[in-house]
Amino acid sequence: MTGGLRSGSVLDRMQALARRQTYVDIAPDRLFGPYGSLEGAIDRVFFVGSTAAPDVLVRPVSADDVARRMVHSVHYEFAPLWSHYLRFKFAFPQATNERIESLEARLRASLRRVLADKPAYAVDHPYPMSIAALYDAMSPLI
Repeated sequence: MTGGLRSGSVLDRMQALARRQTYVDIAPDRLFGPYGSLEGAIDRVFFVGSTAAPDVLVRPVSADDVARRMVHSVHYEFAPLWSHYLRFKFAFPQATNERIESLEARLRASLRRVLADKPAYAVDHPYPMSIAALYDAMSPLI
């Protein structure tokens, strides 16, 4: 490469720095101080997502609908594992891992059980999100 930039050096470091700027990873106690028990009960569910609409919209939905949607969100988090597992299956087509194969069904059953009979709300907000507007829309339900 000409101009003094070597592949894998400055450009890679700049890309890594830019990726780190897309999120914040701060321990809760640094933001809010010491906190007590991390145990609690679920008494209502808010499924939050962004929309092209200009205002925050909160509407009741079934907890089962939230569980169905969450399955895919959680499943997405396992995408790197699935990628490796599919390569493994290509190399060893007769071999299976029942824990991985049954992951989606187990997630669905667990989420449905945990969220059953809980009041649930879909909360759609414009992007970028206003925390104050989100609070104003949700606070009557909290």
